[in-house]
Amino acid sequence: QLGYISVWDNSEVKFLNSRIRESFIYNSSILFKNCTFDSSGYVSSWKSIVKVLESEFRYIDYSSTHDSSYVYFERNRINIDAPSRQYTRNSFLNYFNNRIIKAGDPDNYYDKNGLEFNSNNYVIIRNNIIKGFHNGILVGDNNEVIIVNNTFADNSSGIAVENEKDTLSIANNIFYNQRVAMNFDLSYYDSTHLAYINNNLWKEHDPEYEYSFIKNRNNSTVVVDDSSSIYADPLFINENDYNLENNSPAIDQGISVIKSFNKEFSVLDTLIVVEDEILIDDFIGANPDIGAKESGIVTRNNELKLVPKIYTLHQNYPNPFNPSTIITYSIPNDGKVKLELFNILGQKISTLINEHKFSGTYELNFNASNLPSGIYIYRIQVNNFIKSRKMMLIK
Repeated sequence: QLGYISVWDNSEVKFLNSRIRESFIYNSSILFKNCTFDSSGYVSSWKSIVKVLESEFRYIDYSSTHDSSYVYFERNRINIDAPSRQYTRNSFLNYFNNRIIKAGDPDNYYDKNGLEFNSNNYVIIRNNIIKGFHNGILVGDNNEVIIVNNTFADNSSGIAVENEKDTLSIANNIFYNQRVAMNFDLSYYDSTHLAYINNNLWKEHDPEYEYSFIKNRNNSTVVVDDSSSIYADPLFINENDYNLENNSPAIDQGISVIKSFNKEFSVLDTLIVVEDEILIDDFIGANPDIGAKESGIVTRNNELKLVPKIYTLHQNYPNPFNPSTIITYSIPNDGKVKLELFNILGQKISTLINEHKFSGTYELNFNASNLPSGIYIYRIQVNNFIKSRKMMLIK
């Protein structure tokens, strides 16, 4: 149980199986895995890479992401039991396969937003369940957002777009029991939003409410190609996990090529690349299903291609170790990688890697159960880069 966490200036830290109250991250690379964020659940990051995997948020009072941060959320349970305040600016955010749930009245404005993006962000939201909010997603101004293969359920508005100059690509989503699926509220600005809307499935809310599926108050949003969308009950097996029945009209009705925004985003020593199209290839059948859950398949990792800018051999973690440790290295260009292990006298013990690798960041799980305690040296050679580091085995 860690409570309050503060990480500064070029740190690389992994938090595993930890209970966290608040975190503040500046100019660092952080991994949270199998963690629990409770009480105030305050999360802030500046100019950092933050990955949160398979964790639980029991209460989010406030979260903020600023100034060239990259945030990746995957397979988390985000249970927002109180009003949440979120602030995101000038960052890249990627939400994949999360459950984002609010247990409250979606018509109460103060039970506000599942996800919220203020200004100048690049965002990808894929395979999430977003349920029970006033706005499932709120988009501020000058954001570029891809919203694909999500299930929106029991929100007042599925997607609300405010302010100016946003571009959205919206495809393969289920909007189930929404007052308004998409609400383009431009009451205060006279500028253009561009929304590409394809192959979504809409389910009527209670007929006593006379709301249109897409509300565009000032008609300043261009909506392109909604002709392939479906207006029917998606036929969920149950409304807890939102898996589809075998005869669901959503099966095989999605599209596999999603319009993207062709961006390169730089943070720390990493370049994040997004092509002008996103290809969905993890499906069974003729086409992807519509909604967050692909029938008959377990969705795999969907993190973006991260291209390091420089060659790096990182310090092993943990260190000292017994008997296993992780060696991480980054290569910005393809090349033959040789990673060797030496004892403190410089005698070679073994070759850990000797093969061609594509550009990227790699991890090697090194097991030293057959070696005696002591100090060892591991050395990498790739292209013209050579680097050595020491590690300590204690048994």
